[in-house]
Amino acid sequence: MTKVYTYITIDVIDAPASLNVTFFFHGNRTLHGNSTFLALNSPYFKTLFSSVGFSESSNKKQSITPAAYPPLTKKRAFHDSDDEADSPTPAPAHSSSYEVRVEETSYLTYRAVLSWMLTRQIVFARLSTASPLPPGDEVPTLSTLSSLSSLPATSPKSVYRLAHFLGLDELGLLALASIVSQIDPSNAIEELFGELTALYEPLQVALLDYAARNWDKVKQSKGWKELEGSIDAEEDVPVATTRLFAKLLRRLSKA
Repeated sequence: MTKVYTYITIDVIDAPASLNVTFFFHGNRTLHGNSTFLALNSPYFKTLFSSVGFSESSNKKQSITPAAYPPLTKKRAFHDSDDEADSPTPAPAHSSSYEVRVEETSYLTYRAVLSWMLTRQIVFARLSTASPLPPGDEVPTLSTLSSLSSLPATSPKSVYRLAHFLGLDELGLLALASIVSQIDPSNAIEELFGELTALYEPLQVALLDYAARNWDKVKQSKGWKELEGSIDAEEDVPVATTRLFAKLLRRLSKA
């Protein structure tokens, strides 16, 4: 019964029905929601739908045509792996009270988060830096599922960003746990000094703790040797990297 309910509720965000919010994404994709439900579950949406003249939406009773979409050329703060699965698709004609154009997050990430808000179910993908899973243990992806009503695997990094932005603390903790669970000595440094970690203190603390606890193995990794070499050679290392490097050294001195 739970599975049936999950499929039905996820279908709701794919089909307009009586919902009054339409999200527009690159590639002519759309998702749908209810402003009251979204506002009750997210501080961001509460502010968005109660404000006047908010920048990401309008009260126009009309659809945004595909021709009005900006080209997908805006540089992201860091790579959102879910974008790789996004592809153009005809946008259904639908008029909403609120029309929200999403510029910085992929359709798949937003869909996974809206689905989680309805069902409290989500499937996280493997990190690109994580060790491969044994054959047969792969998580599902959109291309391998027969229906969009199923749950494709979603980047935990992308979900973490969006959950933080929308004020979904519970989901943020789940995404953080997924990221940390995929850290091993071979990818700890790459993830610790990645762009996402520099932006979010809880993730930074978790990865610093992992590196300190497993330092004997982490210091043998390719990532650490490359980072140490860059700093020793006084190459053009970002300020954030040198600061985090100093944090790591202090953390190790206390271990």
